[in-house]
Amino acid sequence: EDLPLHGDRLDDRLVAPSDADADSVSTVVRRVQKLTLRNLPRPILERLVSGVEEHRERMLRSVKGIERELHEALFEGRPDRVDACRRRIRQLGRDHDNLQGQLGRLRDALEHRIVRDGMTATLGTEGRVRALEFLVIGLILLVVPLLAADLLIADLSEDTRNAIEIFDIGCCAVFLAEFFMRLRAARDKGWFWRNHWIDFVTSIPLPSFVFARFGRTLRLLRLLRLLRVVVGVRRGLSVWQ
Repeated sequence: EDLPLHGDRLDDRLVAPSDADADSVSTVVRRVQKLTLRNLPRPILERLVSGVEEHRERMLRSVKGIERELHEALFEGRPDRVDACRRRIRQLGRDHDNLQGQLGRLRDALEHRIVRDGMTATLGTEGRVRALEFLVIGLILLVVPLLAADLLIADLSEDTRNAIEIFDIGCCAVFLAEFFMRLRAARDKGWFWRNHWIDFVTSIPLPSFVFARFGRTLRLLRLLRLLRVVVGVRRGLSVWQ
């Protein structure tokens, strides 16, 4: 796929032509700082993943070649060459570990982008996806204090508790709908479950009859929804690494 380039030779998916025309050192720095992995288009992420995988293959060929050199040096009785080969292999091992970490971050970013693009296709616009995310976070911030009050305030009226429970169940319906929309958009379902299981667990409604059977301390599980906000903010702040 050819990159969409303006006359400035900058990828128009990353820098709009109108923004590129107003260049200064500070604007270039700000633009580069905004280049987080999560913001990159899918084709670019796929190329980055492919590039790291190719680098890993070249590294494997290199380390095998050095291993052969090491064996030759052992048979030739050349300790200086043996030590040099060992140092090179240890360095390649450290480089490989760093490369594996980079590859993992790139693959995560790619899968997140695929989910994001799928959500955009389902809802129609990126703005609607953001609106849904803000709605989910807003509902969590509303419902968690209510659940805490239900747990900690002993003299709440039954009507108040019932109202909190109905509101909580309604929120759970929104949370589960949003979760399964993202799951449907995911290419790698296993990856999605590994990274978003907490979203599913904290979206399960726990009505009052469950508490009556298993004990009031089970209400604490509902407060784990705060983890969704923490995890969401952490993902949103992810930067180029």
